[in-house]
Amino acid sequence: MRPISLPPLIILDFDGTITKSDTINILFKHALSYQSSPARSNPQDFTSAYKTILSAYTSSYTAHLSTQPPKPSRVSVPQERDFLRSLRGVERASFARVGSQHIFRGIERREWRGFGRAAVATGDVLIRKGVTQLWDLLARPDGAEDEPRRPKCCVLSVNFSRGFVRGVLEAAVLGHNPVPGREEAGEEDGGESLDGVEILANSIDAQTGMIYGPEADGEVIATSEDKVRVMRDVVRGWRGDLSKSRSEGEEAGSSGGKCFYVGDSTTDLECLLEADVGLVMADTEPGSNLIETLRRIGLGVEHVSTFHEEHLPGRKEDQKTVWWARDFQEILDSRIIS
Repeated sequence: MRPISLPPLIILDFDGTITKSDTINILFKHALSYQSSPARSNPQDFTSAYKTILSAYTSSYTAHLSTQPPKPSRVSVPQERDFLRSLRGVERASFARVGSQHIFRGIERREWRGFGRAAVATGDVLIRKGVTQLWDLLARPDGAEDEPRRPKCCVLSVNFSRGFVRGVLEAAVLGHNPVPGREEAGEEDGGESLDGVEILANSIDAQTGMIYGPEADGEVIATSEDKVRVMRDVVRGWRGDLSKSRSEGEEAGSSGGKCFYVGDSTTDLECLLEADVGLVMADTEPGSNLIETLRRIGLGVEHVSTFHEEHLPGRKEDQKTVWWARDFQEILDSRIIS
């Protein structure tokens, strides 16, 4: 029997959290280049379609903002949550618009993975410090009976392409030439995982170019509401496993049995509040829209360097503070996840 072994659950955002910045423009860049390549049997230039997508989104988003309460008046969690959820129509219309322009039609999953790997290799996508060290922790085999089990982890993203996310992670944590066999694991039945870390993001139907989500109904992940919906399913399964482990006599250490969420934008706000412990990724404290938002709605935000074990809430309802870090190395050094 393992006396102290219940693992924590770590849920990671991708764009701006694992990566240093948003990757959507890079994703489009690779898709546009692929579609216009002379090597294609029927090369097409989708530059105009891409500009149409950007222009339509900007116009739609700006028009929607004019119908909503201004930022300074949103001073509570419910008010900010209502605003974020009001964006659902704008975001989903944009996803549909992207698909209808056929920019992604004909691009298979292996190409998307290749785009992700290439983006890291060329420096178009930069990875935050400490990601490989975190992955070593996530990928380790379970230890001896008196040691904690490795954390359960998943990546949860609104990114258009789960294959692209996987390719970036392969290049970041396995190197630019992934180990044969290891990088293929977890793809049965169209699933995506890497070293046991599940990737929950949207995918693209190569036949139509339309975007669909990871759940059975194909509902896309586009907003904070969508992310927390998927997160709750993950947490439900994890808590079921914890209940079984507890019935077998296992116990939790300081961070064991707790759910941690790491994100960088307001699309992550509901997930940060749903978790037992929320962690914000930000290059700097001033200038982070998410940190500013959290403080505006009444939550404390402290740097992880000030963390002590007694700060971990006994219950999610006790959470009054969200923590922030510049990278994963700061999170690991703080031992907030131990």
